[in-house]
Amino acid sequence: MTERASVNDQVPHVGVSAYFPRAVWDSPGGAQRIAGLLGDPRWPWIPWWTSYSGKHKRDDRKPVRVGGKHGVGPILEGLASDKLRVLDMNRARGEGNFTSVMLHLDRAWQTWEYPFDLLLTCRAVELPAGRSMEAWIGLVHELLTALEAQHATMGVWPTYTMARCDTWLTRMVLDTPQRDINLGLPERFSDQISLVSQWWKFLGRTYARHPRWGTYLNDGHLAAIGGIERVRAEVAPARVERVGEL
Repeated sequence: MTERASVNDQVPHVGVSAYFPRAVWDSPGGAQRIAGLLGDPRWPWIPWWTSYSGKHKRDDRKPVRVGGKHGVGPILEGLASDKLRVLDMNRARGEGNFTSVMLHLDRAWQTWEYPFDLLLTCRAVELPAGRSMEAWIGLVHELLTALEAQHATMGVWPTYTMARCDTWLTRMVLDTPQRDINLGLPERFSDQISLVSQWWKFLGRTYARHPRWGTYLNDGHLAAIGGIERVRAEVAPARVERVGEL
């Protein structure tokens, strides 16, 4: 996918891509838990605006503000519908959009190894008072556990556009009268994104994404590369901890 964009905040952003095998929001209490985490105050900038893309254009839903009198109701309503394909959440439109969330809901992809994914971006610096990236990473870990994620990556990038390109698997360009200027990933990383796109249906079990700052592997992945001790030896000093099934 290619996006045309203006220059966004040229400051560090984190991007998270997580892959999981089933619609956990269909289980008792699952939707309430996921909705609560998506509206959790540990977000540096809570993604206020929620919209949905329908399986058919007529089922698209315009942005609705979450929180306040609405609470997480708009999220719960969408998770309960079988007419929707994608949940989108954003902090704002344009330059102030410091948080983005995309959650794929379409059960039609269940022939894939891990048909569902959660994609996040969050600005990593100049956070509001009382907010921290450490708390946000803890929130992400709770989301991965709640979704029963089987694979995930957390990349830290010097710009919003790089985080977006790596997480959303997009090519982002600045459209000028003279030419299009690539705002996204360097060639080495673009090649990695091409491989992910090529083998998307087998991502999560057969294949794992290239390592990032945070790399979440299931037991099968760890066994294939020699176990945790091999990881410690190769990337020391490493922080290794259990996050759900990862």
